[in-house]
Amino acid sequence: MFFDRKQAARKLANLFRGQHLENLLILGIPCGGVVVAAEMSSELKGELDVVLSQKLTDPSRKENVIGAVCEEGEEHLTDYGKQFIGTLELEREIRSRRREIERLQGLFREGRPLESVVGRTVIVTDDGMTTGSTMHAALQTLRAQQPKELIAAVPVGPKGTVETLQALCDDFVCLEVNTDFKEVEQFYVHFAPVSEIEVSQILSTFSQKRRMA
Repeated sequence: MFFDRKQAARKLANLFRGQHLENLLILGIPCGGVVVAAEMSSELKGELDVVLSQKLTDPSRKENVIGAVCEEGEEHLTDYGKQFIGTLELEREIRSRRREIERLQGLFREGRPLESVVGRTVIVTDDGMTTGSTMHAALQTLRAQQPKELIAAVPVGPKGTVETLQALCDDFVCLEVNTDFKEVEQFYVHFAPVSEIEVSQILSTFSQKRRMA
């Protein structure tokens, strides 16, 4: 069990202390992942940003995740999601999620693009994973942008998801790889929802600190 997202982030950060992390950039997947990324950035003195990855869901059963789409990248579909290839329903869902990404770019970054990752050590984090679709789409997109080292770091995730995603990055760090996995929340004492306003405030605070440094 983790007490909250910040404690989980400090545990993750401890695993990277003493390593050479070239021009470190830590990217959080909103919203909960930004809390984790911010704490890791403070601990490791890295730059902070968001990577915007949105889940794609079954048009007829919204609780079923069929993949994800990330900014500046192609969509990733699960095996189940591939049955929707070529359908109008999938095209509508992708357009809807891309519009949402554009909205979040304006909200979180005032419309600016993702920070350049070329030649940098990049850590992508979230507060946990279930299907791993948003992480998959993010790693797939970032790998194509030629970072020096691409690392995924999460507090908790199911064994099968972790094993699948390991091939997409140079290192995958998961503190709790669990075979009896139902939802991320079960591994936290405190797991309050994180609002978009809170994410904006976190990013603004880090931006101000960077300008003053």
